[in-house]
Amino acid sequence: MKGEKHPFPHLASVQIATFYLLLFTFYFLTACTAPPTADAPTPAVVETATPSPVPTAWPEEVVVTAESAAVLISGEGISGRLHGTLPSPCYTPAEPQMSRQGSTFSLRWQARQSDETPCLPQTQPITADFVLDPTDLPDGFYTVRVNDGQAQTSFTFQAAMLAEGAGSAFVMQLGGWVWHDACAVRPSETADPLPAGCQIQASGQARANGVREPNEQGLEHVLVNLGVGACPVPAVLQTVTDQDGRFTFDSLANGTYCVFVEADSGSNQLLLAPGQWTTEAAVTVRTGTDSLALGWDYDLLPRPVSAEVCEDKGLFVADVSYGDGAAVAAGSTITKTWRVENVGTCTWTTDYKLVPVALGVEEVDVQPLPRPIVPGAIAELSATITVPTRTGTYMAEWLIQNERGQSFGLGIAVPRPLTLVVVVE
Repeated sequence: MKGEKHPFPHLASVQIATFYLLLFTFYFLTACTAPPTADAPTPAVVETATPSPVPTAWPEEVVVTAESAAVLISGEGISGRLHGTLPSPCYTPAEPQMSRQGSTFSLRWQARQSDETPCLPQTQPITADFVLDPTDLPDGFYTVRVNDGQAQTSFTFQAAMLAEGAGSAFVMQLGGWVWHDACAVRPSETADPLPAGCQIQASGQARANGVREPNEQGLEHVLVNLGVGACPVPAVLQTVTDQDGRFTFDSLANGTYCVFVEADSGSNQLLLAPGQWTTEAAVTVRTGTDSLALGWDYDLLPRPVSAEVCEDKGLFVADVSYGDGAAVAAGSTITKTWRVENVGTCTWTTDYKLVPVALGVEEVDVQPLPRPIVPGAIAELSATITVPTRTGTYMAEWLIQNERGQSFGLGIAVPRPLTLVVVVE
């Protein structure tokens, strides 16, 4: 009704305020809401490839492991051949680089990486030929050293060797044996009857007879010297006897030489003392001789014993490979070799072997003795083992076992086992 007041004026104000609030909210939402769009595609998941392990870096250049060298002189000149190994097939050997100072030719034999072949840890045998320049080369003895002495050889040269067809007449060799001349009687003892292989000297003592008997063994690792001319002369070449006591000097000019062994010098003192020669220790010979024989009688060995009773004793001489504390790669397979001497009265037959008593490594193979080792002789014993895969220091021990299953160590007063101590990296 016109002119009438609202019965509840305060409610009218609230309704008006609510109306405007709703209107404002509608416009705000309309302005801020984006128009509907198509569903956006889900981003593709890009998988990142896991990088392959980076192989151990191999050097671009390596020095070839030289194993042997040989020289041939003919009417065509002086040539030679090298044998060696590479650490991986990825290397290509370079031409050996040569220099000469005085009577020594030095060869540097290296190899470079090839781009075509990947580097893998696999040894590769190789050979290489080389030529020595004979121009203005004086007659005399010469040494060829490869990679600072990794391998070396020596030869004698005369200009006449280069004449057509003359080389074979000039290039000769010398050879012989060093053997254990055994007499089963000590110098201070007497025996009646005298054992076979013995003779009485002017001093009245019994000594070996200077004749190599069928059962007498060669002496290994003895250093033998060669000099030019009749004895006595200084040594110009040296070689070492093999497992049968055999020694050879190759590539010698035809002529007279002195072959001699110094029992009290260097490693020979360890191998031979105490004892004495039963033949001349210095012999003047001509080239072409290959049966020179040098006999050595040990003072204390062998001892006279019955056939039923003998004593097993040995002495450690040297580590041939992997001395104490040698670093080896984890999981690798190595061959440990010891040099020992039979100082007992039993012959170590091929039935003797190494037996493990403490293994910090996995044993793979024990190599039997290659031949019987008589009292006083030197032998090399080997065991092939697999190194643990974990790093650290590991030790293993072995004893020698005879054909009766009895084990013994090395040493006179306190026998000890043969040991291997390696650091696994």
